[in-house]
Amino acid sequence: RRCLAGHPQVIVTYPIQWTREEPAIFPTLYWLTCPALRQKVGSLETDGWIKRLQHRMEADINMAKQWEKAHDEYARQRVQLVPQAELVLLREQYPAQAQVLEETGIGGARGRGIKCLHTNLAHYLAERGRQMGKVNPIGEAVAQLLIEQEMRLDFCYDDELPDFDMLGEMFVDGLKVFIVNFIYFIIPTMVIIIGGWASISSVSVTGMANPTVFFALLSGMSIIGLILAIVFGLIAIIAIVNMALNDSALGAAFRFSEILEQNSMIGWGKYLIWYLVMIVIGVIGCIITNFLNLIPLLGILIVILAIYPYICIFYARSAALLFASNVEI
Repeated sequence: RRCLAGHPQVIVTYPIQWTREEPAIFPTLYWLTCPALRQKVGSLETDGWIKRLQHRMEADINMAKQWEKAHDEYARQRVQLVPQAELVLLREQYPAQAQVLEETGIGGARGRGIKCLHTNLAHYLAERGRQMGKVNPIGEAVAQLLIEQEMRLDFCYDDELPDFDMLGEMFVDGLKVFIVNFIYFIIPTMVIIIGGWASISSVSVTGMANPTVFFALLSGMSIIGLILAIVFGLIAIIAIVNMALNDSALGAAFRFSEILEQNSMIGWGKYLIWYLVMIVIGVIGCIITNFLNLIPLLGILIVILAIYPYICIFYARSAALLFASNVEI
């Protein structure tokens, strides 16, 4: 499902991921991708609406019946996506996974407790125009709460840049990004520092009589540190985006299952291509910066006030669009 701006709000995910060891079941059939909706629904969860809606449903027999029907329909739709031959193989060789596929409810819920408001809203938005009657009473209730907050469900996200206000909150968000990057890059930085320290120590012990040891230690540890920086950088970017999608919650940057799940929705191939493009753009930016630095004062001002901010905004916005769409950049 897409909003009127053309951006994906909900996507359908294939429920089985085959690995070398055994199949992994991804029970969330409908995935809420719109960042605006995700943020608003996250705020509802923080405000305790999972428990409130649970109490409301327990007090309403009709709502509870509709909810149970929604679970059964959700599981049926999930199974329908799987080819018959694959389903037979799963039942015969991996009965535990088959049970998760066929019996768990909305978003993989076991029992009839509300697990997540995001998955319920996604189910409601995806199916409300295709099914007769109540699709998902919890998803409908969430949608109504959003409407009461004057949020349009059919046009909730566009390409307009946010207003440059709320400087205090922006400063805090920037500080959180710094903390996340600092934590993720501790190991690569320490490797490079240790390499430099070891190479200097070799000089103090042997002098420059054997410069090979010095250069081998320095270059070897630097290369290892650079490789680690690239690897940790891949994870750090997803972590920061996941933090942004979860209302700037710092802990979301270290929920590794969510981080990997986010990236699986895009695909590692697509993500790596984007990452390489960003590296190339960064290198080009460095080259331009070096040339501008040759211009006294004016060049430095251009770099500080124009080049560096533009590259940062371009990088952040492209990452946001990549993860917001989960379909295409």
